[in-house]
Amino acid sequence: LTLKNVGAHVNEGGLDTPLLGMSFISRFKSFTIDGDLLTLEY
Repeated sequence: LTLKNVGAHVNEGGLDTPLLGMSFISRFKSFTIDGDLLTLEY
């Protein structure tokens, strides 16, 4: 999966779980979250 022209920020502290911002998620037709599973429809 490759998306271009999406703003990003790298947290220097490090996190146990990766985060996706709405600028990334809004590029998709839809998304669903079921527990710890994120499904993106393009």
